[in-house]
Amino acid sequence: MSTGLNSMSGVIYEDMIKPCLRKPISNVGASRIMKATVVIIGAICVGLVFMVEKLSGLIQAGKSLSGITAGPLLGIFTLGMMFPMANSMGALVGGLISLNLVAWISFGTQAAISSGSVYFPVKPVSVEGCSELLKSIAGNLTMIVETAVREQPFFLYRMSYLWYTWVGFLTTILIGLLVSWFTGPSKYSRTDKRLFTPIIHGLLRSKNPQKACTLLSINHNATRLTN
Repeated sequence: MSTGLNSMSGVIYEDMIKPCLRKPISNVGASRIMKATVVIIGAICVGLVFMVEKLSGLIQAGKSLSGITAGPLLGIFTLGMMFPMANSMGALVGGLISLNLVAWISFGTQAAISSGSVYFPVKPVSVEGCSELLKSIAGNLTMIVETAVREQPFFLYRMSYLWYTWVGFLTTILIGLLVSWFTGPSKYSRTDKRLFTPIIHGLLRSKNPQKACTLLSINHNATRLTN
């Protein structure tokens, strides 16, 4: 825990706080900022403990939170490796829409579980085939079967949390390709085969990258000699 908090405070300071400082500060000042960051992050972690009891389970909550970012990241990498027509705008828009969609599904499902809209009915228990001792004990028990008809929640909230990564992945791919089609293909779409996975090299009509670099160097040297 301490190692994670210290490393997180260092990353936050280097990537988020230090670039915003107008003047460089001393090591003592940087140490104080990182210590304060550790205290804030620790307080947030302690506060999140009280939210765990409202969740359905730690495994589902952890998988749901990881699926929010895992799907869009996988989709963005796949766009860059396998789709030459994809551009940066398509990857950005597709990733953001996918991130917000999966986050909405995940947090909406947790809210529905907390409110009782999404529930997991208990399966009936039978003691048939067990010993007489268990039958005599179970005979004194009364099972209350819930017969009330519940209103079904939104269909996306009834989806298994194991599908969140795939939903984010497919949404990123589809939205990314659609936006790339409207905004135009990437300038790297048919230039260098080394930028893409070997699976799609046969679909690319690009020149030999080494030959292209050699020709570019020759043209550059010729321009310098002319000048």
